[in-house]
Amino acid sequence: GLSRPYNSGWMGYGIEWPYSDQLNLGVESSWLNDRLFANLTLYNKEDKNQITVIPVPSEYGYTGQHKNGLSVRNRGVELGLGGSIFSDNRNFQWKTALNITANRNSLTALPNGLDELIIGDRKLKIGHSIDQFWLYENQGIYQDVAEIPVEDGRRLAFEGVYLNAGDPKWKDINQDAQIDQDDKVLIGQATPKIFGGWNNQIRYKNFDMTFQFYFAAGHKLLNNRAATRYDFINNESNNTIQSVREIFHWQQDIDIDKYPTYNPWSAVVPYRVEQDLFLEDASFVKLRTLTLGYDLCGIDGIRKAMKTARRAYIYVSGNNLHTWTKFSGVDPELTEFNGYYTGYGLPLAPTYTLGIKLDL
Repeated sequence: GLSRPYNSGWMGYGIEWPYSDQLNLGVESSWLNDRLFANLTLYNKEDKNQITVIPVPSEYGYTGQHKNGLSVRNRGVELGLGGSIFSDNRNFQWKTALNITANRNSLTALPNGLDELIIGDRKLKIGHSIDQFWLYENQGIYQDVAEIPVEDGRRLAFEGVYLNAGDPKWKDINQDAQIDQDDKVLIGQATPKIFGGWNNQIRYKNFDMTFQFYFAAGHKLLNNRAATRYDFINNESNNTIQSVREIFHWQQDIDIDKYPTYNPWSAVVPYRVEQDLFLEDASFVKLRTLTLGYDLCGIDGIRKAMKTARRAYIYVSGNNLHTWTKFSGVDPELTEFNGYYTGYGLPLAPTYTLGIKLDL
């Protein structure tokens, strides 16, 4: 049988094509017979008339209505610098290149002239980044009932449930003695503000070395892995595949010193992920690749023994060798598109290669 798309939302008539307006301004230059170079690009991209789901009255039966009208602006700058630092020196040569991109996005319009729109666990608000987190502000733990604010004879409550000893101190932003979604704040963003890479090629006589760094900074992630591990009372009682313990559940891959010891049986679900308790700095610098090599033909005895070989190059290389980061988990680069770290991303394991190349 056929049925209307009640669960996916109503797709009405008159849906238009989304479109983009983009302006790029670039300049590049080189000096010293192309030994040094630089390029700079400024861009402004407007993604307009995008489609999103907006709420409709519940009696309609649909989860929402798909409508045009969402617009996002991305502005940024891309900078490239590099050159052959010692290209004229026969014994020592060094080529380097650095690229940096800085980007800022902001929401410029919503369907029906709305100023803000809540979609799942996110709030879209005009003038703010579309990838900001919408979270409760965590200020610690209530060690005793006497610490909990009381107004008009009633204790502070979370969505109608009175807080108790062992519960989190969530900030009551609007001071209405009730913690609910009106007390959530927009904070951080899931995409890096700055990212780029640094490539180098260094040669000394018959030795050579190449290495590449990759970096990203200015973004956050929600450590959903830690939230799930601590909220075992609710997760393991669910009748879903997610409630089954993994064979590696005993492994300690979270920082247990970062989080207060709340009452896990509390009805307010103290270890819920939508709070800044699990928000972490996701900035990192990675040594992506490193290769060391030597041309054996530089040794007189080997060169004479291999008369037909123009080059006998032996090398060792490694990928994903080290990450410098403040993130308490395994790897901040394994964050999902929505900024959540689940711990299930395919690890970027270090790999090593030893090889030889012969040019006959």
